[in-house]
Amino acid sequence: MKDERRTTRYVCAFCTGAIPETSPDLRRVTIATLDGFPVQDLFAHRACVVRAVSPEIPLGEALDEEP
Repeated sequence: MKDERRTTRYVCAFCTGAIPETSPDLRRVTIATLDGFPVQDLFAHRACVVRAVSPEIPLGEALDEEP
């Protein structure tokens, strides 16, 4: 019998690389209008998000480097 286990993978919105569901590098970027609708979720590698954000913008805990 064939093994039916699946691993969910996400695609990075910045580099288009695959990100496994269990990766500690997986981040969700939520984009919304000021009214809060519509909303779109994008997925990305932590490092790709950090590279895309200006160094003048402080990064929070969600973008801290993994230990």
